[in-house]
Formats: sequence, structure tokens, C-alpha cells
Amino acid sequence: MIITVDLAERKAMMLDRSDAIVVMVGGIGTVDEASDVMEHKKHGQHDKPIVVLNTDGFYNGLEQQLTHMDSEGFLPKALGELVFFTREPQAAIDYINLST
Repeated sequence: MIITVDLAERKAMMLDRSDAIVVMVGGIGTVDEASDVMEHKKHGQHDKPIVVLNTDGFYNGLEQQLTHMDSEGFLPKALGELVFFTREPQAAIDYINLST
């Protein structure tokens, strides 16, 4: 168990200790952590693969919103450079293996 002072320290530690980020079904905290690591990647603060495992279409809305942001020019990098969406666990593993 690792105890941190606050959420910011927790997110920084998780990112520092990871080789890749896999976003699984979760609540608002999960979305917060996912957007945080995407924001850091957008600004070149890491180049770790980020995968959203879109189980049963749980993150369809998030994917749609990010696609819209991309098409409207609000992402300085193409969406595909920031995050990979998939419904298949094996595709997530394959993407990470190809990216690291």
C-alpha cells in the first residue's frame, strides 16, 4: 500500500511508476485520472501509451467527445497520438507492446 498526501501526489506517483496507462470502467475519479495523463502527454511530459478499454461501450461518450474536440481543432496532437480506444483486451495489450 502506498499512501500519498493528496490526489495530485497520487496521480503523479502512478504516472511515474507506470509503463503504460490502461483506463478501465470506473467513476469520475477514473475520468479525472485519464484526462490528467492525456493532458500531460499532450504537453510532452510523458510518451507512455494510454489505452481506454471501452468495455461494452462504457466510454463511447468520452470517445465521441474527444473525437469532436479533435475535429474542431482543440487538440494540438491528433487524438490517435494521445489515446487508443478499444473494446478488446488483447488489442490493448498488443497496442502497449507495440508502443513500448
